[in-house]
Amino acid sequence: MKPMLWATTMVLSLFLGSVASADHHEKKEPMKERMHEWGKACKDDVKKHCKDVQKGEGRIVDCLKAHRDGLAPACKEKMDKL
Repeated sequence: MKPMLWATTMVLSLFLGSVASADHHEKKEPMKERMHEWGKACKDDVKKHCKDVQKGEGRIVDCLKAHRDGLAPACKEKMDKL
């Protein structure tokens, strides 16, 4: 009986792990796509307003927010969705 319980537990664990992994992938991909679109829309504004800002920890986004009035319309739109 114990080997059967162990086997059932292992199969259930593997199944739940694969479901959790698939769910994580689905949530991660749209964020990756949004960031790619944001990068394309704001590339010129980053060069113009934030070229000396060190990347990481949200510094580029903070810089763009500080220069919001001077951003291209496409970049403003993407910033509103972040």
